[in-house]
Amino acid sequence: MKKNRVKDALDRLETCTKRIDAWATRADKLQDETPQSRLKLKFSASLGTIQENATKVHQGISRNWCDDNPVHVACLLLEQRLVRPKKTKRPLQAASLNLVAQATCFGLGLRGDCNASSQWLNSEIRIDELPSSTRTGTVRVTISVPEDDHDPANLQHVTSLCKVIRQSPHPFVVFCLNDKGCLASRPSLKKTAAEYVQQSSSLEALLPQFEAQLPIAEVYGLAITLIASIFQLNHTPWLETKWSKRDIVFARANSNMPLSVDLRYPSLVKEFHRGTGPGPTLINRTCSNLLALAIMLLEITSGSPVEQRLGYDQITNILPGDQSGLHLAEGWLKEKNSHGRLSSAFSQAILTCLQGYLDPDASFDDDQYCNAFKEKTLLPLEEEMDFLLFGPPR
Repeated sequence: MKKNRVKDALDRLETCTKRIDAWATRADKLQDETPQSRLKLKFSASLGTIQENATKVHQGISRNWCDDNPVHVACLLLEQRLVRPKKTKRPLQAASLNLVAQATCFGLGLRGDCNASSQWLNSEIRIDELPSSTRTGTVRVTISVPEDDHDPANLQHVTSLCKVIRQSPHPFVVFCLNDKGCLASRPSLKKTAAEYVQQSSSLEALLPQFEAQLPIAEVYGLAITLIASIFQLNHTPWLETKWSKRDIVFARANSNMPLSVDLRYPSLVKEFHRGTGPGPTLINRTCSNLLALAIMLLEITSGSPVEQRLGYDQITNILPGDQSGLHLAEGWLKEKNSHGRLSSAFSQAILTCLQGYLDPDASFDDDQYCNAFKEKTLLPLEEEMDFLLFGPPR
Protein backbone atom coordinates (compact mmCIF):
# COMPACT_ATOMS: atom_id res chain seq x y z
CA MET A 1 0.00 0.00 0.00
CA LYS A 2 2.81 2.37 0.87
CA LYS A 3 4.59 1.59 -2.40
CA ASN A 4 1.47 2.53 -4.36
CA ARG A 5 1.22 5.84 -2.53
CA VAL A 6 4.86 6.59 -3.21
CA LYS A 7 4.38 5.74 -6.90
CA ASP A 8 1.33 8.02 -7.13
CA ALA A 9 3.24 10.83 -5.44
CA LEU A 10 6.14 10.42 -7.87
CA ASP A 11 3.76 10.48 -10.82
CA ARG A 12 2.18 13.71 -9.57
CA LEU A 13 5.62 15.20 -9.00
CA GLU A 14 6.66 14.32 -12.55
CA THR A 15 3.48 15.89 -13.95
CA CYS A 16 4.03 19.09 -11.96
CA THR A 17 7.67 19.24 -13.05
CA LYS A 18 6.69 18.98 -16.71
CA ARG A 19 4.11 21.72 -16.21
CA ILE A 20 6.71 24.01 -14.61
CA ASP A 21 9.14 23.32 -17.45
CA ALA A 22 6.47 24.24 -19.99
CA TRP A 23 5.73 27.50 -18.18
CA ALA A 24 9.44 28.32 -17.95
CA THR A 25 9.85 27.75 -21.69
CA ARG A 26 6.90 30.02 -22.47
CA ALA A 27 8.25 32.67 -20.07
CA ASP A 28 11.63 32.58 -21.85
CA LYS A 29 9.86 33.14 -25.16
CA LEU A 30 8.07 36.13 -23.65
CA GLN A 31 11.38 37.68 -22.53
CA ASP A 32 12.98 37.10 -25.92
CA GLU A 33 10.14 38.67 -27.91
CA THR A 34 10.98 41.53 -30.23
CA PRO A 35 9.15 44.87 -30.11
CA GLN A 36 7.37 43.90 -33.34
CA SER A 37 5.86 40.84 -31.66
CA ARG A 38 4.38 42.79 -28.74
CA LEU A 39 0.70 43.39 -28.37
CA LYS A 40 -0.50 46.32 -30.46
CA LEU A 41 -3.24 48.68 -29.32
CA LYS A 42 -4.84 51.50 -31.24
CA PHE A 43 -7.83 53.75 -30.71
CA SER A 44 -10.99 53.32 -32.75
CA ALA A 45 -10.31 56.68 -34.43
CA SER A 46 -7.68 59.40 -34.36
CA LEU A 47 -7.35 61.14 -31.01
CA GLY A 48 -8.07 64.45 -32.73
CA THR A 49 -11.43 63.15 -33.95
CA ILE A 50 -12.38 61.74 -30.55
CA GLN A 51 -11.40 64.96 -28.78
CA GLU A 52 -13.29 67.10 -31.29
CA ASN A 53 -16.45 65.01 -30.92
CA ALA A 54 -16.23 65.02 -27.12
CA THR A 55 -16.00 68.81 -27.22
CA LYS A 56 -19.07 69.04 -29.48
CA VAL A 57 -21.05 66.88 -27.05
CA HIS A 58 -20.06 69.18 -24.18
CA GLN A 59 -21.06 72.28 -26.12
CA GLY A 60 -24.31 70.70 -27.31
CA ILE A 61 -25.62 69.98 -23.82
CA SER A 62 -24.21 73.12 -22.15
CA ARG A 63 -26.42 75.32 -24.37
CA ASN A 64 -29.65 73.56 -23.46
CA TRP A 65 -29.97 73.61 -19.68
CA CYS A 66 -32.77 75.61 -18.06
CA ASP A 67 -32.19 79.06 -16.55
CA ASP A 68 -34.10 78.38 -13.33
CA ASN A 69 -31.32 76.73 -11.34
CA PRO A 70 -27.61 77.43 -11.05
CA VAL A 71 -26.15 73.93 -11.35
CA HIS A 72 -26.69 71.01 -13.70
CA VAL A 73 -24.66 67.82 -13.86
CA ALA A 74 -23.62 65.43 -16.60
CA CYS A 75 -21.77 62.14 -16.28
CA LEU A 76 -19.74 61.15 -19.32
CA LEU A 77 -19.19 57.41 -19.64
CA LEU A 78 -15.45 56.74 -19.86
CA GLU A 79 -14.67 54.17 -22.52
CA GLN A 80 -11.38 52.69 -23.64
CA ARG A 81 -12.09 52.84 -27.39
CA LEU A 82 -9.14 50.50 -27.89
CA VAL A 83 -8.97 48.12 -30.81
CA ARG A 84 -7.20 44.94 -29.74
CA PRO A 85 -5.80 42.20 -31.96
CA LYS A 86 -7.73 38.95 -31.92
CA LYS A 87 -6.21 36.60 -29.38
CA THR A 88 -5.93 32.91 -30.12
CA LYS A 89 -6.45 30.20 -27.54
CA ARG A 90 -8.36 32.52 -25.23
CA PRO A 91 -11.64 31.62 -23.51
CA LEU A 92 -14.67 33.05 -25.26
CA GLN A 93 -15.94 36.25 -23.66
CA ALA A 94 -19.34 37.86 -23.68
CA ALA A 95 -20.00 39.75 -26.88
CA SER A 96 -20.50 42.99 -24.95
CA LEU A 97 -16.92 42.86 -23.68
CA ASN A 98 -15.54 42.68 -27.20
CA LEU A 99 -17.41 45.73 -28.50
CA VAL A 100 -15.32 48.83 -29.16
CA ALA A 101 -16.95 52.21 -28.58
CA GLN A 102 -16.86 54.38 -31.66
CA ALA A 103 -15.57 57.93 -31.84
CA THR A 104 -19.06 59.19 -32.73
CA CYS A 105 -20.84 57.58 -29.78
CA PHE A 106 -20.78 58.77 -26.15
CA GLY A 107 -22.74 57.53 -23.14
CA LEU A 108 -24.13 60.27 -20.92
CA GLY A 109 -26.17 60.67 -17.75
CA LEU A 110 -27.97 64.00 -17.28
CA ARG A 111 -29.29 65.59 -14.11
CA GLY A 112 -30.46 69.08 -13.19
CA ASP A 113 -30.33 70.72 -9.79
CA CYS A 114 -34.01 71.42 -10.39
CA ASN A 115 -34.80 67.67 -10.34
CA ALA A 116 -34.81 65.00 -7.66
CA SER A 117 -31.26 64.02 -6.74
CA SER A 118 -31.83 60.40 -7.73
CA GLN A 119 -33.42 61.22 -11.08
CA TRP A 120 -30.97 60.68 -13.91
CA LEU A 121 -31.62 60.49 -17.60
CA ASN A 122 -29.28 57.93 -19.15
CA SER A 123 -28.63 58.47 -22.82
CA GLU A 124 -26.32 57.71 -25.68
CA ILE A 125 -25.02 60.58 -27.76
CA ARG A 126 -24.21 60.05 -31.39
CA ILE A 127 -22.58 62.64 -33.58
CA ASP A 128 -23.65 62.53 -37.22
CA GLU A 129 -21.64 64.70 -39.57
CA LEU A 130 -23.62 66.36 -42.31
CA PRO A 131 -23.01 65.16 -45.88
CA SER A 132 -20.10 66.91 -47.55
CA SER A 133 -22.45 68.63 -50.03
CA THR A 134 -24.33 70.39 -47.21
CA ARG A 135 -21.54 70.76 -44.65
CA THR A 136 -21.21 74.31 -43.34
CA GLY A 137 -18.86 73.75 -40.43
CA THR A 138 -21.65 72.51 -38.14
CA VAL A 139 -22.69 69.07 -36.98
CA ARG A 140 -25.91 67.41 -35.97
CA VAL A 141 -25.69 65.77 -32.54
CA THR A 142 -28.05 62.86 -31.99
CA ILE A 143 -28.69 61.56 -28.49
CA SER A 144 -30.32 58.16 -28.73
CA VAL A 145 -30.21 54.44 -28.21
CA PRO A 146 -29.02 52.20 -31.05
CA GLU A 147 -31.41 51.47 -33.90
CA ASP A 148 -33.92 54.15 -32.91
CA ASP A 149 -35.98 55.75 -35.64
CA HIS A 150 -34.79 59.33 -36.23
CA ASP A 151 -37.79 60.40 -38.29
CA PRO A 152 -37.95 64.23 -37.96
CA ALA A 153 -41.73 64.02 -37.89
CA ASN A 154 -41.54 62.28 -34.50
CA LEU A 155 -39.34 64.94 -32.90
CA GLN A 156 -40.57 67.64 -30.54
CA HIS A 157 -38.88 71.00 -30.03
CA VAL A 158 -37.00 71.25 -26.72
CA THR A 159 -36.22 74.44 -24.84
CA SER A 160 -34.83 72.77 -21.72
CA LEU A 161 -33.16 69.45 -21.04
CA CYS A 162 -34.44 69.66 -17.48
CA LYS A 163 -38.06 69.56 -18.63
CA VAL A 164 -37.38 66.41 -20.61
CA ILE A 165 -35.64 64.81 -17.62
CA ARG A 166 -38.61 65.56 -15.36
CA GLN A 167 -41.35 64.48 -17.75
CA SER A 168 -39.83 61.52 -19.55
CA PRO A 169 -41.29 58.16 -18.43
CA HIS A 170 -38.52 56.33 -20.30
CA PRO A 171 -34.96 55.55 -19.16
CA PHE A 172 -33.67 56.74 -22.53
CA VAL A 173 -34.75 59.71 -24.64
CA VAL A 174 -33.74 60.58 -28.19
CA PHE A 175 -32.36 64.10 -28.69
CA CYS A 176 -31.36 65.71 -31.96
CA LEU A 177 -29.35 68.89 -32.29
CA ASN A 178 -29.57 70.13 -35.84
CA ASP A 179 -27.15 72.33 -37.74
CA LYS A 180 -29.07 75.44 -36.62
CA GLY A 181 -28.60 74.63 -32.93
CA CYS A 182 -32.26 73.67 -32.35
CA LEU A 183 -32.82 70.78 -29.96
CA ALA A 184 -35.64 68.28 -30.44
CA SER A 185 -36.56 65.05 -28.68
CA ARG A 186 -38.86 62.07 -28.43
CA PRO A 187 -39.03 59.08 -26.06
CA SER A 188 -36.91 56.14 -27.09
CA LEU A 189 -38.70 53.04 -28.32
CA LYS A 190 -35.89 50.83 -27.06
CA LYS A 191 -35.29 49.59 -23.53
CA THR A 192 -31.72 49.67 -22.36
CA ALA A 193 -30.28 46.33 -21.36
CA ALA A 194 -28.11 47.98 -18.70
CA GLU A 195 -29.31 48.11 -15.11
CA TYR A 196 -28.46 51.03 -12.85
CA VAL A 197 -28.22 51.34 -9.08
CA GLN A 198 -30.39 53.88 -7.29
CA GLN A 199 -27.39 55.67 -5.82
CA SER A 200 -24.12 55.88 -7.73
CA SER A 201 -20.80 55.38 -5.93
CA SER A 202 -17.64 57.41 -6.40
CA LEU A 203 -14.19 55.92 -6.69
CA GLU A 204 -13.40 57.66 -3.41
CA ALA A 205 -16.19 55.77 -1.63
CA LEU A 206 -15.17 52.44 -3.20
CA LEU A 207 -11.44 52.62 -2.40
CA PRO A 208 -11.67 50.50 0.80
CA GLN A 209 -13.10 47.69 -1.35
CA PHE A 210 -9.89 47.64 -3.39
CA GLU A 211 -8.03 46.23 -0.39
CA ALA A 212 -10.00 43.03 -0.94
CA GLN A 213 -9.24 40.58 -3.73
CA LEU A 214 -11.28 42.17 -6.50
CA PRO A 215 -11.36 40.53 -9.95
CA ILE A 216 -8.11 41.13 -11.83
CA ALA A 217 -9.91 42.02 -15.06
CA GLU A 218 -11.96 44.76 -13.35
CA VAL A 219 -9.05 46.39 -11.49
CA TYR A 220 -6.73 46.36 -14.51
CA GLY A 221 -9.62 47.33 -16.79
CA LEU A 222 -10.39 50.39 -14.65
CA ALA A 223 -6.75 51.50 -14.74
CA ILE A 224 -6.62 51.05 -18.52
CA THR A 225 -9.88 53.00 -18.94
CA LEU A 226 -8.58 55.93 -16.87
CA ILE A 227 -5.32 56.06 -18.83
CA ALA A 228 -7.13 55.77 -22.17
CA SER A 229 -9.48 58.57 -21.10
CA ILE A 230 -6.68 61.08 -20.55
CA PHE A 231 -5.65 60.50 -24.18
CA GLN A 232 -9.20 61.20 -25.36
CA LEU A 233 -10.35 64.02 -23.07
CA ASN A 234 -7.30 65.99 -21.98
CA HIS A 235 -7.79 68.77 -24.55
CA THR A 236 -11.57 68.97 -24.10
CA PRO A 237 -13.81 70.90 -21.66
CA TRP A 238 -14.48 67.64 -19.82
CA LEU A 239 -11.00 67.87 -18.26
CA GLU A 240 -10.58 71.63 -18.18
CA THR A 241 -9.85 71.32 -14.45
CA LYS A 242 -7.88 68.63 -12.64
CA TRP A 243 -9.78 65.40 -12.04
CA SER A 244 -9.65 63.14 -8.99
CA LYS A 245 -11.29 60.08 -7.44
CA ARG A 246 -14.29 62.21 -6.43
CA ASP A 247 -15.06 62.88 -10.10
CA ILE A 248 -15.14 59.18 -11.08
CA VAL A 249 -18.50 57.55 -10.37
CA PHE A 250 -20.09 54.17 -11.05
CA ALA A 251 -23.81 53.74 -11.68
CA ARG A 252 -24.10 50.44 -13.58
CA ALA A 253 -25.38 47.60 -11.41
CA ASN A 254 -23.16 44.59 -10.85
CA SER A 255 -24.68 41.17 -10.22
CA ASN A 256 -21.37 39.76 -8.95
CA MET A 257 -20.10 40.30 -5.43
CA PRO A 258 -18.42 41.98 -3.64
CA LEU A 259 -19.32 45.29 -5.33
CA SER A 260 -22.84 46.45 -6.14
CA VAL A 261 -21.56 48.56 -9.05
CA ASP A 262 -19.67 47.50 -12.15
CA LEU A 263 -16.10 48.82 -12.32
CA ARG A 264 -16.08 48.37 -16.10
CA TYR A 265 -18.29 51.44 -16.54
CA PRO A 266 -16.80 54.50 -14.82
CA SER A 267 -18.16 57.95 -15.60
CA LEU A 268 -16.65 61.41 -15.25
CA VAL A 269 -18.81 63.92 -13.38
CA LYS A 270 -18.99 67.43 -14.83
CA GLU A 271 -20.92 70.35 -13.34
CA PHE A 272 -22.42 73.05 -15.55
CA HIS A 273 -22.88 76.39 -13.78
CA ARG A 274 -25.36 78.93 -15.08
CA GLY A 275 -23.96 82.22 -16.27
CA THR A 276 -20.33 81.17 -16.01
CA GLY A 277 -17.80 80.36 -18.66
CA PRO A 278 -15.26 77.57 -18.52
CA GLY A 279 -13.78 76.80 -15.14
CA PRO A 280 -10.33 77.98 -14.09
CA THR A 281 -7.81 76.67 -16.58
CA LEU A 282 -4.59 75.21 -15.27
CA ILE A 283 -1.31 76.60 -16.57
CA ASN A 284 -0.49 73.17 -17.97
CA ARG A 285 -3.47 70.95 -17.40
CA THR A 286 -1.84 68.01 -19.18
CA CYS A 287 0.83 67.86 -16.48
CA SER A 288 -1.62 68.36 -13.60
CA ASN A 289 -3.97 65.70 -14.95
CA LEU A 290 -1.07 63.26 -15.30
CA LEU A 291 -0.15 63.84 -11.66
CA ALA A 292 -3.78 63.31 -10.65
CA LEU A 293 -3.87 60.11 -12.72
CA ALA A 294 -0.72 58.80 -11.01
CA ILE A 295 -2.29 59.44 -7.61
CA MET A 296 -5.52 57.66 -8.61
CA LEU A 297 -3.54 54.62 -9.78
CA LEU A 298 -1.68 54.57 -6.45
CA GLU A 299 -4.99 54.79 -4.61
CA ILE A 300 -6.48 51.95 -6.66
CA THR A 301 -3.52 49.67 -5.97
CA SER A 302 -3.50 50.57 -2.26
CA GLY A 303 -7.19 50.72 -1.46
CA SER A 304 -6.68 53.93 0.49
CA PRO A 305 -7.03 57.65 -0.34
CA VAL A 306 -4.00 59.86 -0.65
CA GLU A 307 -5.35 62.07 2.15
CA GLN A 308 -4.54 59.34 4.69
CA ARG A 309 -0.84 59.86 4.01
CA LEU A 310 -0.81 63.61 4.52
CA GLY A 311 -0.27 63.28 8.26
CA TYR A 312 2.74 60.99 7.78
CA ASP A 313 4.84 63.54 5.93
CA GLN A 314 5.26 67.03 7.37
CA ILE A 315 6.83 68.35 4.16
CA THR A 316 3.65 67.78 2.16
CA ASN A 317 1.74 69.98 4.60
CA ILE A 318 3.78 73.06 3.69
CA LEU A 319 4.23 72.54 -0.05
CA PRO A 320 1.69 74.23 -2.36
CA GLY A 321 -0.80 72.34 -4.54
CA ASP A 322 0.70 70.01 -7.09
CA GLN A 323 4.16 70.10 -5.50
CA SER A 324 2.71 68.53 -2.38
CA GLY A 325 0.98 65.85 -4.48
CA LEU A 326 4.17 65.11 -6.41
CA HIS A 327 6.28 64.77 -3.26
CA LEU A 328 3.71 62.49 -1.69
CA ALA A 329 3.25 60.35 -4.82
CA GLU A 330 6.99 59.86 -5.28
CA GLY A 331 7.41 58.68 -1.69
CA TRP A 332 4.36 56.43 -1.92
CA LEU A 333 5.63 54.82 -5.13
CA LYS A 334 9.09 54.17 -3.63
CA GLU A 335 7.55 52.66 -0.51
CA LYS A 336 5.28 50.30 -2.44
CA ASN A 337 8.11 49.21 -4.74
CA SER A 338 10.50 48.59 -1.85
CA HIS A 339 7.94 46.33 -0.15
CA GLY A 340 7.04 44.51 -3.37
CA ARG A 341 3.43 45.68 -3.20
CA LEU A 342 3.20 46.99 -6.73
CA SER A 343 3.25 45.04 -9.97
CA SER A 344 5.75 45.89 -12.68
CA ALA A 345 3.11 47.29 -15.06
CA PHE A 346 1.42 49.49 -12.45
CA SER A 347 4.79 50.74 -11.24
CA GLN A 348 5.85 51.69 -14.76
CA ALA A 349 2.51 53.36 -15.54
CA ILE A 350 2.60 55.45 -12.35
CA LEU A 351 6.25 56.41 -12.86
CA THR A 352 5.52 57.44 -16.46
CA CYS A 353 2.66 59.69 -15.30
CA LEU A 354 4.91 61.34 -12.70
CA GLN A 355 7.63 61.86 -15.30
CA GLY A 356 5.02 63.37 -17.62
CA TYR A 357 4.04 65.84 -14.91
CA LEU A 358 7.66 67.02 -14.70
CA ASP A 359 7.98 67.32 -18.48
CA PRO A 360 6.93 70.84 -19.57
CA ASP A 361 6.77 69.64 -23.17
CA ALA A 362 4.35 66.79 -22.43
CA SER A 363 1.50 67.06 -24.91
CA PHE A 364 -0.97 64.57 -26.31
CA ASP A 365 -0.98 66.63 -29.50
CA ASP A 366 2.48 65.18 -30.17
CA ASP A 367 2.16 61.78 -31.87
CA GLN A 368 5.62 60.73 -30.76
CA TYR A 369 4.83 61.54 -27.13
CA CYS A 370 1.48 59.73 -27.37
CA ASN A 371 3.10 56.59 -28.76
CA ALA A 372 5.81 56.59 -26.10
CA PHE A 373 3.26 57.17 -23.34
CA LYS A 374 1.09 54.34 -24.64
CA GLU A 375 4.09 51.99 -24.80
CA LYS A 376 4.89 52.66 -21.14
CA THR A 377 1.38 52.67 -19.67
CA LEU A 378 -1.38 50.99 -21.65
CA LEU A 379 0.67 48.17 -23.19
CA PRO A 380 2.34 46.92 -19.97
CA LEU A 381 -0.99 46.88 -18.11
CA GLU A 382 -2.73 45.08 -20.96
CA GLU A 383 0.05 42.48 -21.24
CA GLU A 384 0.28 41.95 -17.49
CA MET A 385 -3.49 41.51 -17.23
CA ASP A 386 -3.41 38.92 -20.03
CA PHE A 387 -0.52 37.12 -18.31
CA LEU A 388 -2.39 36.94 -14.98
CA LEU A 389 -5.64 35.83 -16.59
CA PHE A 390 -4.38 33.41 -19.23
CA GLY A 391 -0.71 32.71 -18.49
CA PRO A 392 2.28 33.39 -20.75
CA PRO A 393 1.63 33.53 -24.50
CA ARG A 394 1.86 30.16 -26.19
